[in-house]
Amino acid sequence: MPEGVAEVVVPTSSVPLKPQMLATAKTTNYLLNAMLSMEAEDHGGKLGIGFDEATGLITESSIACVGFLGPDGVFRCPRFETILESTTLRRGLELIDEQCSASGGGIAGVSHAELTDVTIDHLREAVEVIFFGGHSATPITEIMTDRASGMEPVGSGSVGSLCAFLVEAFEADMRGAHYTDNYLDEVPYGLYEELIKTKKARSAGRLDQ
Repeated sequence: MPEGVAEVVVPTSSVPLKPQMLATAKTTNYLLNAMLSMEAEDHGGKLGIGFDEATGLITESSIACVGFLGPDGVFRCPRFETILESTTLRRGLELIDEQCSASGGGIAGVSHAELTDVTIDHLREAVEVIFFGGHSATPITEIMTDRASGMEPVGSGSVGSLCAFLVEAFEADMRGAHYTDNYLDEVPYGLYEELIKTKKARSAGRLDQ
């Protein structure tokens, strides 16, 4: 289980939003991503969480999407209209919905997940905050919403049941456990080892000559 991390909310007065076309496309222009992360690091965070002061809505992190579990059991994630769509988050939402609708299943404290507008109040009252990226989930256990308040614990300040579920579910995904048809290819390491032996033998033969 990954350890919880501390994060910082970065308002648009500190780092501006990307233009929508740039925000919703996968590019190699990471200037604003880097600025968001640097601003967060200056205040004890790492990746930062963007906050659009004009709309009052949370956006995304520098290299990840973020979701917030409220005390009402709703797991809210920012819509993709103005941020980069995350395949990891998409898969996470599917896994949550499957588990919550399964007979005898469910996740403690979770009713359902949705893509919606996420306000700063949703962030402040969240009992779990989770980063999504690279087919993994990272718990945020401390957060700074503004400079005056400093770092404050998220929920109990420890990894919650939703993040614990997602970490295990993503790992199971990587093993192909959620698929009737296994999408994982076996790597023929034996062939690679034979190739190395052959190359070594050839090299040794040339040296002997």
